[in-house]
Amino acid sequence: MFCKFVYGLGLGMVLKNTMVLRWVDKKDVIVLTTIHKPQVVTVKTQTNVKKKPPPIFDHNRYMGGVDHSDQMVAYNTSMKACFPPRDTHLGAGSLSVPKGGDLVTMPKPRRNEEQPPPTGAAIMFLTAYLDMTIPFFCLCPVLSTLAVASIKADLYTDLRCDGRQVLVELFQWKWEDVARECEVFLGPRGVCAVQARHIVSPPSEHVYIEDTRQTWWHRYQPVSYILNSQSGSEEEFRVMVERCTKAGVRVIPEVVLNNMAEQGLHGTGSAGTSYNSDNLDFPGVPYDYHDFHNNNMCSTDGNYTSALQAISTYTCLYYAFAGLTDLNQTAQHVRERITAYLDHLLDVGVRGFVINAASLMLPSDLAALQGSVKNSSDGTRPVFAMDVYDFDGNGPIKAEEYSKLGYVADFQYSLKIAEGLRNFKKFSEFVDAPYEWTGSDKTVAFVDNHLLQRLSPLVPSLTFKQPREFSMATAFTLAFTNGPVRLMSSYDFDDPELGPPVTLNSSLASVEYTDNGTCSGGWICEHKWPLVSKMAAFRNAVAHKDLNHWTSSEDLVAFSRGRVGFFAMTSASNFSGRVNTGLAAGTYCDILSDCSRQIVVKEDGSTQLDMRGDANPVTAVIAKPKDDNYEHSSSRTRLRESETVIGACHFADVPDINYQRTLIFIEKVTKPGEYVFFRGGLDHGRLRGCTTDADTSKCAIPVYVRNINKGDFFSSYEAWRAGDAHLDWYGAERLQGSFGNVRSLGTPAVWTSNDPSSPGYHPLNVYGSHYWLVDMDVDCTKTENGFFELKAYLNGWEPDAQSKPCTGDGSGDAMPFTSSNHVAICGRINVFHWGQSRCERTRF
Repeated sequence: MFCKFVYGLGLGMVLKNTMVLRWVDKKDVIVLTTIHKPQVVTVKTQTNVKKKPPPIFDHNRYMGGVDHSDQMVAYNTSMKACFPPRDTHLGAGSLSVPKGGDLVTMPKPRRNEEQPPPTGAAIMFLTAYLDMTIPFFCLCPVLSTLAVASIKADLYTDLRCDGRQVLVELFQWKWEDVARECEVFLGPRGVCAVQARHIVSPPSEHVYIEDTRQTWWHRYQPVSYILNSQSGSEEEFRVMVERCTKAGVRVIPEVVLNNMAEQGLHGTGSAGTSYNSDNLDFPGVPYDYHDFHNNNMCSTDGNYTSALQAISTYTCLYYAFAGLTDLNQTAQHVRERITAYLDHLLDVGVRGFVINAASLMLPSDLAALQGSVKNSSDGTRPVFAMDVYDFDGNGPIKAEEYSKLGYVADFQYSLKIAEGLRNFKKFSEFVDAPYEWTGSDKTVAFVDNHLLQRLSPLVPSLTFKQPREFSMATAFTLAFTNGPVRLMSSYDFDDPELGPPVTLNSSLASVEYTDNGTCSGGWICEHKWPLVSKMAAFRNAVAHKDLNHWTSSEDLVAFSRGRVGFFAMTSASNFSGRVNTGLAAGTYCDILSDCSRQIVVKEDGSTQLDMRGDANPVTAVIAKPKDDNYEHSSSRTRLRESETVIGACHFADVPDINYQRTLIFIEKVTKPGEYVFFRGGLDHGRLRGCTTDADTSKCAIPVYVRNINKGDFFSSYEAWRAGDAHLDWYGAERLQGSFGNVRSLGTPAVWTSNDPSSPGYHPLNVYGSHYWLVDMDVDCTKTENGFFELKAYLNGWEPDAQSKPCTGDGSGDAMPFTSSNHVAICGRINVFHWGQSRCERTRF
């Protein structure tokens, strides 16, 4: 049996060229609209079809169309390759070709006819939400798997995260912002890895667009493999990887290996490299026309022994059909260039790679690339994760075909969890009749990603635009699944093409934060939403634990994970009922309510649940056992600090667990061009292990200097704060930024005033003009009972201050030591005066 597939149906392109079909009237007219490049496609109709095939998909549900008669719709195509024989039935629908070979037809559904969900082929046809074109789809079963059986997936799935399973996709963030997020949020919360995916985006040079209204997709149009992108330079990328790794967060960049920039583009890329895609000329790699597929390489008889072999043919037709420049990964030069790119990223320190649109590359080609790359910096094989667009298991490209290569993205789960949130009865299918692919510990589960967001509502996934349902779906995913879970962190958009927030000069804008730690300025940051961030702790606590005590009904789903965790979620406005928790008897804290709710478990393991779907639709309990034995008090389960995965009742706030916002003001009149810096930490005389290296010194205190981002007046502060990871005594840190050619002399301060008309106005300055400020998050666990020392630096050290107790909210705090420096308290607003002992201290 030979695999037949249809070239004419595959008019999908990258999102910027995604096709939307609509039946517009009762005549034979279809409008094919592409989001980026509207195009007119000739259509014809055929009636009086002798034999009605089964429907392909419901146009009304998935395409927003208006159903009409039983007519067949034909697409007039210009290519005559890869058509099935006339009147061949292909399983998903009837496709016919006249003698000329250039007309392909498909049926319209009957009105009110029961329609199945779209098949994998149909969804891919509708959306083709890939970073390259899918010209057509093979609609028959896969008959062979190609030669990848010898690969062991375990070689490429070691995240090196000590069991942590939460990944975060920081979509299109600057490298500096990613580094900060690793240090003050992701690391302290036990996040395993940040994907330098779409989020922080592929790190390679790409098409450059100088426009304040940019697109998201130009990051997926590679120009070279130079590590200079909209997110930052190679040095900034290196610093980000180093800082994230030091914070315990792995970096796994997404890489675009299938293609280069599409035809019709030329000029210089984000790193200044020239290119001309019409000529297939990419000297920055270098690639030329010898390195790409063309239509002469494509089979034209339409006969294949497997769908995967068909892939190599339809991808090679990009050049002829859709204008995308498809690389020939079987060519030795291409493999060498890609291997060098991946090796360079490993040298920088990344943990592995997410392969963009892996489903458009043969597993055998990917296996060859895997075998050629070097080990990670720790000597182990790098992680590989494949984006495989398998939406229901019925399409020509199946996720299982790639599972031997590492992790595989589970797009099926995204649609299934959305269905469950819309109808709780569907949750029974998760355990009663689970579909084969979901649940594997080699799949990466997620509720949405940047592609699915832009498909909605065409494909019925959940996004941040349905915040309640999205949060609940994410909570369930973190509680239920077995493999890694990827959390999305987005920016807002009203146009599917719209790129991330940018500044007036078209550069990528920094992520902005509110006082409570959430994001603003167009950034959504779902990973910081309270329900989502708290459930990340639950996930790490219950990883690899068995799923037991499953309960599901029309308004409740509940289950336990081993004897460590219990999870419940309701859709009812008021739910009351008894369920089995699988936990030992005792009183437990609900980590999602900041312990305002407690779960009382009886000797038989049951509890009475009282939940309000509008206020508290989710309950989660962590109980970390010691040799499966619990210690109890009369009122609640007592978990020793060493036994808990997280201090459950203290995981309530969005700000970091150990870090607290701390402000330092110092009054000093200066001249134009003078800048004040702070140096400090702990006294070398009282602590062993202090060195001149801030990264290793016991006297240096980890800090994150906050982004003020209020215009050019603060530009020096913004430049010098980059890479400043410690309050220390030694001046600029190794990775700290410069302002122009001037190195920092310590932790930077900025001149502020309490005058709203002043360019240096800061709302927390209630003291007057000439108050230099540093606004930073301080790791209070590295201080001495909350106290630390500092001294200002301006063309030399500030005179000794001979510190005394401060006035204000901190007047009752006894200093644990005396010092000739200023003494500040972590988590307070500390106000000092140049060379003086007097000081004031207030709470936020």
